[in-house]
Amino acid sequence: MPTDAVAKIMNDELLSTYDIAKLQVENQLFRRYGLQGMTMFQMMRSLGRVKEVSNDIWYAYEDDRIHENFTVRTNVGDPGAGNDASVTIAATDVDANNNYYPRVGDIVTIPDNEVQALIAAIDVTTPTAPVLTLRPVATASNIGALTAGDTISITNGAFAAGTGSPEPAQRGATKRTFQAQIFKEKVAAEGPQLAKEYWYEIYDDGGNAQGWYNSAIGDAEYRMALKEDGAYYFGQQNTNAALVAPTGDGAGNTIKTTKGIIPWIRDIGNTQAYAPGTWAITDMDEIDLYLTQQGVTSEYVMFLMGQRLSHEVENALVDYLKNTDVDFTRMVNNVFSGDQATAVEVNFSQFKKSNRTYLMKCMENFSNIKTFGADGYDMNQYGMLLPLSKVKDPTSGERMDNISTRYVGMGGYNRMHEVYPISGAKVKPYVTDVDKFEFHIRCHHGLQAMKVNQMTLLDPS
Repeated sequence: MPTDAVAKIMNDELLSTYDIAKLQVENQLFRRYGLQGMTMFQMMRSLGRVKEVSNDIWYAYEDDRIHENFTVRTNVGDPGAGNDASVTIAATDVDANNNYYPRVGDIVTIPDNEVQALIAAIDVTTPTAPVLTLRPVATASNIGALTAGDTISITNGAFAAGTGSPEPAQRGATKRTFQAQIFKEKVAAEGPQLAKEYWYEIYDDGGNAQGWYNSAIGDAEYRMALKEDGAYYFGQQNTNAALVAPTGDGAGNTIKTTKGIIPWIRDIGNTQAYAPGTWAITDMDEIDLYLTQQGVTSEYVMFLMGQRLSHEVENALVDYLKNTDVDFTRMVNNVFSGDQATAVEVNFSQFKKSNRTYLMKCMENFSNIKTFGADGYDMNQYGMLLPLSKVKDPTSGERMDNISTRYVGMGGYNRMHEVYPISGAKVKPYVTDVDKFEFHIRCHHGLQAMKVNQMTLLDPS
């Protein structure tokens, strides 16, 4: 009777930690190397916020606001009771085609005195600087003096009988550009060393052998994970034409980089300064107000923080948590699609405030003394509040996660995380006559961040 198996999965296949069948097991394996905790990329995978994309540059669109206010461009003197005021619209409120939002018939509320004034006319003699004529609704009302930079809100509108309709208002969409980044690592060993190393045969959920895994791969993947984490938090998108591959077949090709969540928030989100050591539960009232102002409907908000801020928050919540109750099962069903094992491994702490559930997570990587925890860095005191919601692309109709990762792939081949050998030992066919074995690791993915205006960075600086 022959001893050879008639059918089997090839055991010569080398596996990445990312190939482990269960996410919670994968996350545990990563923690063994450096004990620096879960990366943002891993967390997005655990939350199911991962999607394939065929190009390394991709785009998405966000609806602009349906209704707008406007800003005063130059100081306006006090016109006196019952008199008109001429207000020039700020340059930021006029687009490249000289379009603007205020219309004749709109009624504004003056912020300091609650006076109601109707926009009676708009002078566009200078198209880039429209001038509004504000006329008090009540004869006795005084619009008062206005200062450059004042925000004026349109809160009403009125028309006389027999008049026509106002000018049409339109809203557009803002185009967002994202890039995937190529990450690489390598481990090499001489042939005899391969016989001394520990090799682990990895099985899938059905008990079938997937391939082999080696601790050296884990070491390289840990170094890779640090790079990925740095990109997802602080990465800047390459706009430098000189940042290209210097040599090789790809010489001159642009080195594409993904943009991290912190630069995104600093650009178009809410950066809120705070004094370390002063965090209190009442600070969440301002956060909740901001979320409401930005139209956040999600019940769940990730609260990612460095270790020092984490200590502050936990200490401040000791008494508060005695009187608050969070439904863990509901959170697992809504955030992790019912996967309790993965939810436990991600290990969010929770508290509820103003009908929102905050999922707290200490980002231990911010304490790594070889990266963000080194002397002179203050990432231990950073905090990020990221609502977990869906966004509908107005052009494609696709419903997308507001924050996610996208990896490059197509037609069954994906570049999310590859391990491949170049060898003159162990794996056949040999591609070199040198008695040496090299593990090459390559990742190709990037961060996608939508509705960043709804996100907040707590900045201790």
